Amino acid sequence: MQDSLSYIEAGKAVYDSGGIPTTGTISSLNGHNLSNITFTQSVTEEVLNGVSILRFSVQAVDNGVTVYEISTFLGSSHH
Repeated sequence: MQDSLSYIEAGKAVYDSGGIPTTGTISSLNGHNLSNITFTQSVTEEVLNGVSILRFSVQAVDNGVTVYEISTFLGSSHH
């Protein structure tokens, strides 16, 4: 769970700096003994009440099964 939160915070920092968080599959951030766990990051655009916003999600995946997912809204899209 800590790695997932760290990825969310890192993604928010990238967004706040004018970028878009990295997407795709990555391994454990802190080098914990999580050899079977990978993390998948994604950014999706959603429209809520007529406003386009981005949702940044991080999934912890253990041998192909999502065991934990966290997401946050990043605010209105940059475009």
